[in-house]
Amino acid sequence: MLSGKSRPPRKAGEAGQFLGFLLSKPTRRNFVVRLMHNFNRGDRTLAYYLVDDNYLGGVSMLDLDWKRWLHQQGKGIIRL
Repeated sequence: MLSGKSRPPRKAGEAGQFLGFLLSKPTRRNFVVRLMHNFNRGDRTLAYYLVDDNYLGGVSMLDLDWKRWLHQQGKGIIRL
């Protein structure tokens, strides 16, 4: 039986962690700002290419930074 409280879906937790990762350093915050500016200007380039163009080191560096960040967080972290 469901109570009045509902748990957020797992994807919401993963998205929250990823957003925390992106906001944890000034260079990553700048990356988010650049993406938002591109979106607001009407740029509808595929997300992969926007990330590759705007994240220092591209998609492969984002992947590596994300894995390092997860490792530093320890246990209890959602791993993608």
